[in-house]
Amino acid sequence: MIFVIGGAHQGRTDFVRGLGYEAIWEAGEADALDFSTGAVRGLDRWVLGCVRRGESAVERFAAREAEWQNCALIGTDFSCGVVPMDAELRLWREENGRLNNYLATRADRVVRLFCGLPQELK
Repeated sequence: MIFVIGGAHQGRTDFVRGLGYEAIWEAGEADALDFSTGAVRGLDRWVLGCVRRGESAVERFAAREAEWQNCALIGTDFSCGVVPMDAELRLWREENGRLNNYLATRADRVVRLFCGLPQELK
């Protein structure tokens, strides 16, 4: 699995398309995740849905590990921003960070995109 991470509008999706993943499934707050296209983005929105449902995003991902082993997963890093005052948004930020950590430790390759430039982290 390749895990591509970065802030908003840093070129993550274009980078993944350049790796040959033409179809990228867009995750949202809904319960479902579809790994059949081989690439998934919008995991942060999916994590927000988990927070609102009272679920652990890491546990949900771990339960389906075999399904995403050969995928490109696009994560969002918003850990350097201002910590939200709203409790739900703080929990979302924390849970998103936990999922990013989980995916990075299990990835074969981790790439951070910053200003469109890829940085190989792993």
